[in-house]
Amino acid sequence: MVNWGVITGIIAVIIIIAIVLLVLKRKSNSSLYSKVNQVMTMKEPMSQETHRSLSSTSISQGQKEQCAVLALRVRNNHEISTSGSNAQETIKIALTRARNAGASVFEQNDFKIAVIPSSAAKENLPLLAAKLTKEIGNILEEHNKKYSQKIDYGFGANIGELIVEKSNGKYKFNSIGTTIQLAKRIADTAKDEAFISEPIRNAAMKDIKVEKKGEYWAISRIIARDAHNEFINKFMERQRRSQ
Repeated sequence: MVNWGVITGIIAVIIIIAIVLLVLKRKSNSSLYSKVNQVMTMKEPMSQETHRSLSSTSISQGQKEQCAVLALRVRNNHEISTSGSNAQETIKIALTRARNAGASVFEQNDFKIAVIPSSAAKENLPLLAAKLTKEIGNILEEHNKKYSQKIDYGFGANIGELIVEKSNGKYKFNSIGTTIQLAKRIADTAKDEAFISEPIRNAAMKDIKVEKKGEYWAISRIIARDAHNEFINKFMERQRRSQ
């Protein structure tokens, strides 16, 4: 004989368990949605201000440090990247020179941004920025004289404070003030030329000769020759051999 009381009790227990599980699931989903929404809300300002973090990752611990910022704008970057010409190799050589001097290099649209913190610089930071500006400008200028695929570029250099963090041997940077923006503005202004800012000119003026170009300065000569001349001579020799 079927004991309907027992069956009814079992069904009631099953219904209660199902209701409890449903409630817990809803709470879990609500909590998860809340956490996801919180993360999106936290990240939204960063997506609106990506120019503030060159590393595209947040800085948990960092401090202000004097940095050199080198901005190379390649206006025909898309054309070069699809042409298969040696212009890409020339740009790579220029950026490698910056990396060898202690720079971390990032891309922002048609800008290549190289940042050298003073702690990574192998010599006086303003003079190093001036030397790199002259060297990279010479590399790009020489390419445009020699090859049919021109590089439509502007190059700007500036020095100023950034928030710097070094983690696992890599640097992360966050912008404060206009240090990065000014370097990019100079690169925008330069038409197949390389300019430095007033702060670099003032700090390195005893070691460089400059010409005024609007608001900025073009380097006509590096007085501190040694390593600069050695690099330029080697580069020019490679160019002559490839002719």
